[in-house]
Amino acid sequence: MHEQRLLFHAKSINMIKNIKTMCLNLDSINLNKRIYFFALVVLVSSSLVLPLKALADEADANLASETLFFIDADEKPLAGVILFQIANANGDATVNPASNPASNPSGPIKEPTEHIMDQVSRQFLPKVLIVSKGDSVSFPNSDSIRHHVYSFSSARSFDIELYGNSEIPTLDFPRSGLVVVGCNIHDEMIGYIIVSEGAVTLQSDAEGRIVLTTDIENAEEWVAWHPWMSAAGFAPVPLEDIARNIPTQFSVRAPAVREESDLESRFRRRLNRGN
Repeated sequence: MHEQRLLFHAKSINMIKNIKTMCLNLDSINLNKRIYFFALVVLVSSSLVLPLKALADEADANLASETLFFIDADEKPLAGVILFQIANANGDATVNPASNPASNPSGPIKEPTEHIMDQVSRQFLPKVLIVSKGDSVSFPNSDSIRHHVYSFSSARSFDIELYGNSEIPTLDFPRSGLVVVGCNIHDEMIGYIIVSEGAVTLQSDAEGRIVLTTDIENAEEWVAWHPWMSAAGFAPVPLEDIARNIPTQFSVRAPAVREESDLESRFRRRLNRGN
């Protein structure tokens, strides 16, 4: 498609050059031929205006858009980087209301949504949950064993003591930020709840790209984060520190898969026999 546009552009330039050459020889052309010539010029010009305008509009759009590229420690595309909004010093949201109606005080108020972070096979499901500030999250236990769910995160700290599958604790999340969730009994259980200040969040695709389609007014109040960063001890990175249209490297790798101990294996087999 890009090559076709370039070819069209080149042909258009050649046609205009030919018309210019003909204009220099008008004195040797009789009246009827002059009328025909000017009609041809008008026809050609009108046929070029719209395609050339489309090319110009597309170029302007490409210049206006910004793309973030993320790579990991091995310089491979990093999918799953999440860009979300946190509160500023005044606790205000910073998305342009025109691009995010949910943050517009004069528009409809977003009703809180209840989300679910389940516990299945001693893992949080989903491992990463994205919610908006003011939403709630329930923590059902679908395992046949009890769990002790907690978080020490400043955005939302809590402690839900041992409970089984007959209870479904539910908590609200009134502050934006990253909440790391764990189990006090099973250390391998780690989940993440991203509480965004607004309704808009963006994620990098399989090529590690995020196209900034949202009108972001204050980059310092947006952060980028990936689940592997917590395991490596890295905090979310402010958007203002991330380059545009060139790769940004996060020095992270996929965590090593933890092998099950002999004691854990025997315990799991005993539970399975009981089921």
